[in-house]
Amino acid sequence: MTDDREALRRLVEEDGDEDAAATLADLAVHEGDTELLRFLLDNGSERAGDLLATLAAGSGDVDTLRLLVDDGNEEAAALLTALAARTGDEELLGWLVDSGVEEAADLWAEIASARGDLETVARMADEGSDVAVRILRDRS
Repeated sequence: MTDDREALRRLVEEDGDEDAAATLADLAVHEGDTELLRFLLDNGSERAGDLLATLAAGSGDVDTLRLLVDDGNEEAAALLTALAARTGDEELLGWLVDSGVEEAADLWAEIASARGDLETVARMADEGSDVAVRILRDRS
């Protein structure tokens, strides 16, 4: 199996073979091998990024999720936004908003509105949150 794995790694690294990447990603998830997922991610496998995001979210690995968000992984952005909303972590929501995650701006607007913080709601409207715009419009 080690020889097969090495052959698949070479296919991914040298040829960008997505079928080989998918096979390795499945193996990595089954074995919990985050190093292999990172290898796949470094070699352009979007599927590996999504799988790594799911593993990171399951273990509460915020740092890995942040790295994936920085790399543009939408699955990581959605999972990290959900985690921030669930825990009420406004610092993390702010980081997500600053990273351009629109869903985070919408959620932060809702949280801020619930406590009457219209300044934050207005900031989220400025960040492009449709939810914040609606909240401000409904309050006028």
